[in-house]
Amino acid sequence: MLVSWNSSLAGLGSAESVLPHAAEAKSNLQIVQNYLDKVALAVNSLQANTALPQTTVDAYKAAMLAGRTNVTSALDSLAASVEKLRTAESKLALKKAGTVKEQVDAQEAEVESAEASVLNLQAQLAKTVIRSPIAGIVTKQDAKAGEIAGAGIVLTSVISDAKYEIEANVAEADIAKIKIGDEANITLDAYGNDIVFTATAASIDPAETIIDGVPTYRTTLQFKENDARIKSGMTANTDISGAKREDVLYISGRAISGKGASKTVNLIEGETAREVNIETGLRGSNGDVEIISGLKEGDKVKVN
Repeated sequence: MLVSWNSSLAGLGSAESVLPHAAEAKSNLQIVQNYLDKVALAVNSLQANTALPQTTVDAYKAAMLAGRTNVTSALDSLAASVEKLRTAESKLALKKAGTVKEQVDAQEAEVESAEASVLNLQAQLAKTVIRSPIAGIVTKQDAKAGEIAGAGIVLTSVISDAKYEIEANVAEADIAKIKIGDEANITLDAYGNDIVFTATAASIDPAETIIDGVPTYRTTLQFKENDARIKSGMTANTDISGAKREDVLYISGRAISGKGASKTVNLIEGETAREVNIETGLRGSNGDVEIISGLKEGDKVKVN
C-alpha cells in the first residue's frame, strides 16, 4: 500500500484536483491505523525475558504509541484541510458565477435559522440557572443535586443586604395621621425598651389589609442606619411621629361639640355658660385638640 501510494503521489500535478488524492490518503491512513491497532495488541502482550529485556518492550510500546498518535493527528489534519479546500472552492465557484438574489436570500435564511437556534439554546441554558430577584445573602439552601423541586416548596432563601425594613399594619383610625417621611422610634423585643432605633416611613399601601375584620394599611419603615444588632424576623414596636405642635393652646376633645368644620364649646363665664365657635387644629393621640382661634389661655370650658 505504501509503495502504491508513493507512486500515486509522484504523479500529482499542480493543476490536478487534490480531492481524489485526499480520499486516497484517508483510505490509506485508515489502513495504517488498523494495522497499528493490531500490532499494538501484539506489543502490549509482550512479556520481558532473557532474550527480550523490559527496556526493549518499553521502547516498542513507546514507538507504537507515537505511531498511532501521529496517524490519528494526520487523519484529523487531513479532514480539516479537505473541509477548508471545499469551502474555498465553493466560495470561488460562487464568485465566478456571481451572486443572485435567490442565493443571498438562502444565505440570509440560514443565518436567521442559526441565530434562532442560538437563542433557543441560550433560553434552554438560562433555565438551568436559578437567579435571585435581589442581591443579598443566602440564608437557606436545602436543594440537592438531582432533586425534583415541587411547586410551592421553599428550597433556598435569600435575605437582602440592603437596609432592614419593618412592615407594620396601621389601623384605619391612625393612618390619616401618618405620611411618607415621618420619623419613628423603634424598640426591639430582643433588646428591651432602653435601646431605641430610628426609622423613616418609606411607603404606605393604598389598599387596605383586613386583619380580624379591621381595615389596616401596611406601612413600611426603613431603619436610618445599619446596625449589626438588627436581625431578620425580630419583633419591633413602632412609635411613629406625625405632625407636631409646640407651645399651643389645647383642650380635651370631650369639650368640643359640632360636626364637620363647625366646632363649638361651652365657655363658662361666672355662673353661666355660652356657646362659642372655635377653630381646631391637630388632635393628639390622648384626645387633646389644638385650638387655633375662639379661646384663650385661662378660659374655662364645660366638658361633656
